[in-house]
Amino acid sequence: MGRGLAALSLLVLLAVGARAGCPFGFGGGLEDAEGGIKGTGRRLQQAGCNINTLAQQAVTAPFVPANPLQGQVDKYVKEVAWNVFQTGFPGFVPGLFKNGRLNSANVPLGGLLRLSFHDAGPFNRATGRGGANGSLRFELGVKPNTNQNIIIAAGLCDRWRTMINNALAADPKVPRGVQISYADVYQLIGAAVVVAAGGPSKAEVYDPLPVGRRDALVADNVAQMPGGGISWNNLACLFLTNGYSLEELVALSGAHELGFRQDRTTPMTANPNSFTNEYFSAVINGARNLFNSDRVLWGNHARSNAAVQTFANNRAAFFTAFAKAYNKMGRMGATWQSYGAKLKA
Repeated sequence: MGRGLAALSLLVLLAVGARAGCPFGFGGGLEDAEGGIKGTGRRLQQAGCNINTLAQQAVTAPFVPANPLQGQVDKYVKEVAWNVFQTGFPGFVPGLFKNGRLNSANVPLGGLLRLSFHDAGPFNRATGRGGANGSLRFELGVKPNTNQNIIIAAGLCDRWRTMINNALAADPKVPRGVQISYADVYQLIGAAVVVAAGGPSKAEVYDPLPVGRRDALVADNVAQMPGGGISWNNLACLFLTNGYSLEELVALSGAHELGFRQDRTTPMTANPNSFTNEYFSAVINGARNLFNSDRVLWGNHARSNAAVQTFANNRAAFFTAFAKAYNKMGRMGATWQSYGAKLKA
């Protein structure tokens, strides 16, 4: 009996220690945004923060992650990836478009966008661990990455990555040995999906994304992903302590414009394959298909309220804010190695 109590005490201490260093901790009774974590019993709560102070600091002294210089090869790799994403290999690997039309029947648009977020999401600014590093490939099937659309999306990314690397290897202009990383594919495809679905233009959201991310060799701590049932205080503290502003939190939440809930049949918005600003009107109206993490963006803080209202009224303002916030997310926690300064003559 004594050994059992001692073992139980050790497990509790280890759990508390793990959560104490984790700013993405879950609150009680959560349902993950991708259908994963469901609270059963007591859960440790996200440590509190002074939301007003951090929100002001995020505006006056914003956190700016590394933004590496891009050489000719870097830019060329990105264009090769863009072309592969558009059409795939007709008859074998689907692309975002088929016969000039959006290929939503064969490509899970929402799943691909969520995949980008789920790779970058487990980021801990305090420790510098996690981020946009390609670790998602080790995390599939583990909550919150049990959403079948994310798993299908990851399989597509594997096939597209092979196509991209085959094209690079066969191109005499590209230095020998250049291969695109999983991390770059995951972030680039999210931007390409947004463009394909009618969102910000390629020049706004895809072209500014840097490439050259190194791939992680192990999984990140996926418990750092926020759940769909997270409270406002926990959600705001999570993003603020990791270097985002409340406006960026709201803009990034607009990714729920695309796709479906875990059941793969319930759309998040009225037009799940179209990237517009309808999501923000749904947030204001408390639409039932949204998660609590969406609904709490309205009615809890002046800055988030203002951002939601602005984006609901002004699609162009949302597109601009989303493109900038997405670029920032894709640089969080990444480590870099350029594909090359110059193409071969």
